[in-house]
Amino acid sequence: MSSALHFHYDFIPGEILDPETSAQRIALMKQVGVQTVWLDTYAYGNHLATPEQTLAAKQLLESNGFEVQALTVPVGHGGAALCGDKGDPGIPAHWQMRVNPFGQCMPYTCCVRDPAMIGESRAQAQALYGMGFTKLFFDDDLRVGPWGPSLQGCCCPACMQAFYTKYPQYAHLQAPEIFAAATPGDALWNAWSDVQCDAVLEFMQKTVPDGMTPGIMVMHNGDCRHGVDIARLKAAFPDLLVRVGELHFDDASFTQAGAKQSITQSIKAHLHALGNLQNAFSESTVYPENALSPENLVQKLGIEIQSGLRNLFLMSGFFFLAPPYWQAIAAARPELEALAQKEPLPDLCQDTTELVW
Repeated sequence: MSSALHFHYDFIPGEILDPETSAQRIALMKQVGVQTVWLDTYAYGNHLATPEQTLAAKQLLESNGFEVQALTVPVGHGGAALCGDKGDPGIPAHWQMRVNPFGQCMPYTCCVRDPAMIGESRAQAQALYGMGFTKLFFDDDLRVGPWGPSLQGCCCPACMQAFYTKYPQYAHLQAPEIFAAATPGDALWNAWSDVQCDAVLEFMQKTVPDGMTPGIMVMHNGDCRHGVDIARLKAAFPDLLVRVGELHFDDASFTQAGAKQSITQSIKAHLHALGNLQNAFSESTVYPENALSPENLVQKLGIEIQSGLRNLFLMSGFFFLAPPYWQAIAAARPELEALAQKEPLPDLCQDTTELVW
């Protein structure tokens, strides 16, 4: 029987180039059945590997039977979201930081419209395409604000001008007034969100080379209020890849009451917006390092399969998963396969908008 599941994993090129650990890590991934590796090559202006290292990692993995694609973190997470206690590199000083409604710059985050950031992201994408990468995932920092149900967006001069130009009827409102007056679903809320979604779409249109398939990783419950309109992005990129948002990366959040419902509702909302199970990927993340137990990670994989996902994307920030995780997944693989074979696929036409925060 052919496999119903396709396992993916991502890491920095250097994680597989160390001769002392390379063979073991390749063996661990093969034990689980990882088929595709996504190399983390670039994080908000910081190169995570030299071109030579990236190409060497790609060739090594391909020689061991893996499909190899690329992943970048373009605009910055709001803090040490990738490196844990190792610190965060921060964004370049010449980039325009994201600005909140009160004119304050948001640390570690760039405005999605910033020309310097877009130019550097485009150069990185073109370099990756030149190395033979044909797919590029953007991490879930490609958005205009942090997680949460409130309205988000950048209020730097360029973003405010974009809003006033498209919606001149609101030109009399300053940013604090917009955020105070807008209520979910009203004309002002929708207009502001529309312009923020324009920024994310334009970023992708300006950075992804012709012939390269783009993907966007959407955070848990991410939607238009965060600048991410999956349906609009798919209209521009018909082969769009989407990693759905799940959160619950550690035992404390995963075991709390309502966690499963919160995960499944976000998955359903993103699958409905994408309308394509083949191009949908899970957010099977352990973060910080070892924060979600191997047993709970396996349980999370089961929830993802029951929700209709068959591309299972293991993630662990910039840390390589420890052996107990691979052993637990390998042991559970027959059960997970059986679940995927018998579990009915969801009806993607069903509109599920009841998000659980």
